[in-house]
This record gives sequence, C-alpha cells and structure tokens, in this order.
Amino acid sequence: MLFSHSGTEVRAALIDSGHEWLAEAPLKQICGHSPLTVGHQPGWFFAGLEFDACLLVSPSTLVQQQLLSGQTADPIIEYLLAAGQTFHILQNRQQMPSDNIAVPANMLFSELPAQPGKLSGFFQKVFADTTARIASQTLLTRTIASISYVVPEALQPLVAGRPEWLRRLQSGLEKHNIRVEEFGETTDLFISAYDGPAVDTAENRLTASHPAGKADCRLQVDFVAAAIADADLIPTDSRIFVRRRPNGLIIIDRHGQRFLPDVCGACCYERLASYLAVNLSRKLKPDASEEPA
Repeated sequence: MLFSHSGTEVRAALIDSGHEWLAEAPLKQICGHSPLTVGHQPGWFFAGLEFDACLLVSPSTLVQQQLLSGQTADPIIEYLLAAGQTFHILQNRQQMPSDNIAVPANMLFSELPAQPGKLSGFFQKVFADTTARIASQTLLTRTIASISYVVPEALQPLVAGRPEWLRRLQSGLEKHNIRVEEFGETTDLFISAYDGPAVDTAENRLTASHPAGKADCRLQVDFVAAAIADADLIPTDSRIFVRRRPNGLIIIDRHGQRFLPDVCGACCYERLASYLAVNLSRKLKPDASEEPA
C-alpha cells in the first residue's frame, strides 16, 4: 500500500500457497492488478516486465534455498528471479542465513519484528530504504569502485590472501550496481582496505600503517589501524575513514563518528556499502555541490 500510494507500479505474487490464507481481492484493490498465483496468471505476467525491486515476505526455507541457488521448479519463483533486479527478503529470525552462507550480490535480508505492533514502523523503513536504493542504483549504474589491499612485501608470506570481510564489502557494493574493477586512471570510489601493520626497515620493527595518499576520485575511503590517533585523521566531504572492530565498524566522516554493529541479517560491511552508495549518489547528482578535497 505504501508503494502504491507513492505512485509506484506494484504487482503482487502469492508464493508458498499464500492464496490459501490471503484473499486476492484486497491485493487487486491496492495494486490495481490481479495477483499472480499458482492457479491464475494475469495479463501482466506475460508482459515481459522488469522490476527495480522485489520484496518477499517470510518465504519458506525451501523457497529461500531456491532463491539463493537460482534453481527452482516453481514457475512463480522462476518468474521473479528472471524479472527482478534486486531482492529484499523480509525473514523471521530463525530462518535468517548465517554469515558463512554465500548470498548472491542482488539479495538483501532484513529481520521481521516478532511483535505485530512493530510491523507498521518496520514496513515504513523498508519502503524508505527501497526507494532510496532504487534512486541510488539509477545514479550508480556506470559507477566504478576500486579496492586496494596491498600487504607490505615482507609480510606477504604471512597473509593467505584477501580477507573474507573484504569479499563481503565488495558484495555489498555490487548490490548497489557499483562495479568493482582494478584501480586505473579513473575511478569514482577508491577504497584503501589494508589496515594491518607496516614494516619500519630502519628500526626493524612493525608499526601502524598510515592512510594512503589522496587518490583521483569522487570519494575515498581509508581503513585505518586502531593505533592511528583520531587527531591524525582529517575527514572531508570526499574522504572517509573506517576502523574495524570485532563487533562492527566505526565510520569517521566530516559529521563525526558513528558505529555500525555487525548483527545477524545486517552485515556491517553491507551497511557500509549502503552508506557509501548514498554518499556517492549525492555526488553524482547534477545539482550537487562538493567541497574541495
């Protein structure tokens, strides 16, 4: 109803035998179109529509597995997978995927509140987040990000490769249509991700690595070690610093510091990617004014 009242074209589909407990008439009245069910395929089903966002409310474990794997014998799920660009799955706590499960880049999970009285506020937030995501994706279609993770040569034998958290960050960026490429002459978003120790060859000891120099980009993000003092960090409109913590991230921007906790179903690195997408989309607006870096 929120999307329909905002002027958005909405189509509804009933999955998991939803037609057995939810009447089709209210959905038709809200959307202006008959819903798609196992027994009825309305005209819009054959129109070759593409959806900017698909929201799925509490799918069963089987349907969720089909969504994550992209393999299904269910014609409705198959249709949604083919027609949707991004998927926001509103799921109960006990069915939320764990962090070690590979989730496709175009799928996002949010935990449904256990108390019915909190559903209204929750759905309003989902509506606001979805419309903001669609707007950002439109602006970020041709946006390029580069992630630099350069380990000092002396320490490379001790590092197996890129860490798992970096994969989670890249996946979050790709969910916002931000393409990640090797660092070249031009990039919109540059991320200096290595925050491990540096080698002081003169004194033969390990020291904290300092932020990289300013890159030629619209927005630069530097992951910094805990040993670097706040006074040494000077955030600007086009430069942001991030500290990693065991239970989340600390973002340091020109407005101050904020903490992004790492909680089930809301990975802090995906939330960081969302934060960066919003900042970058503002810079891509024709009438946006930027402060000098």
